Amino acid sequence: MTARIEEFPVEESQFPLSFLARRAMPGHFATMEVAIIEGREFILDDRNPPLGSLIISESIKREFWPDVSALDKRI
Repeated sequence: MTARIEEFPVEESQFPLSFLARRAMPGHFATMEVAIIEGREFILDDRNPPLGSLIISESIKREFWPDVSALDKRI
């Protein structure tokens, strides 16, 4: 999936950012015993626009928002 991070626009001459995306249902992270560092688990309403919620990996958070919260960022 290609994406655009609102705070980090890519110039027209550059390739867009690319991320691996997977869909998950509520309870996925608890079932897989994956800790949520910040934010919350998915809820059923997240799949309905305009919410468009997503969960990012810790490595993406460190790369783009190392010293601030990634909550409420727009991708």
